[in-house]
Amino acid sequence: MNRLMQVRAAALKRFGENNIREGAPLATLEDVLVPLYLLHRFRWRRRASSWEEWTTLLRCAAMDKRPRRLCACGTARALAAVLATLKPEVLVLPSRC
Repeated sequence: MNRLMQVRAAALKRFGENNIREGAPLATLEDVLVPLYLLHRFRWRRRASSWEEWTTLLRCAAMDKRPRRLCACGTARALAAVLATLKPEVLVLPSRC
């Protein structure tokens, strides 16, 4: 499991009514839950649609600003990571949510 999925899993385990301000309707929990639940989708959707690895650009750094194509093994790892997010045990919400 990659780091992003570990962060997502830990956040979902701790998710509850304390994630909204006191006095807020409980229905607003959904506003917090949905982006958290779909966190991995935003990143993997970008990766799956482009299959490119972008270099991190730093201010005033002389770096190549063009994306690089992933090698075949990088593409296979990216695809495996995307497919891992579709497993039922990943998609099931903890009973507290």
